[in-house]
Amino acid sequence: MNATFIPRQEEQLDNLSYFFIKCFDEYHKFEATSKIIDAMFRKFHGDPLCIVVFCNKRQTVQWLKWMFVMNCYSVSAIDGTMSKDERLGSLRKIRTGEKKILISTNLMSRGINIPFTKLVINFDMPLNEAGDCDTKSFLHRVGRAGRFGQKGAAVTLITNNEVDIVTALANLYNREVKDKV
Repeated sequence: MNATFIPRQEEQLDNLSYFFIKCFDEYHKFEATSKIIDAMFRKFHGDPLCIVVFCNKRQTVQWLKWMFVMNCYSVSAIDGTMSKDERLGSLRKIRTGEKKILISTNLMSRGINIPFTKLVINFDMPLNEAGDCDTKSFLHRVGRAGRFGQKGAAVTLITNNEVDIVTALANLYNREVKDKV
């Protein structure tokens, strides 16, 4: 697994660390996501914690929820196909700490504060109609972590096709991208 790191100097959100991990396919992304989540649970064992995983499509949200459940993770999911009551129920489980992993589309990327969110994982790079990074969605997504002075991290899983997008994103925010071994 190759990881790319954007150093913390002069970040858009100063209390976040940004990482990009190159993956081969959806299953490799799931494997990477699982390993990252397991590491976070070990690090913050006993502490309040929420991890938000963003996907571009409703079908990916449902597939990822199924994959996590099949691998004995307790997750909550929110997407546009759910009724308002279902979405509020899922959000309540996250806010009360009953569930610690929330999988969602961009529906949850704006205007929602989820306490104790220490990590955001972009399972899919947010893309615009032209296939470029949707920088506003990217910032709104990663902005769910590290709120109110807390430290946080944002991990974006990318494919080989998206390496140029990461470079463009780093240039936009005047960041150096370095490969981590």
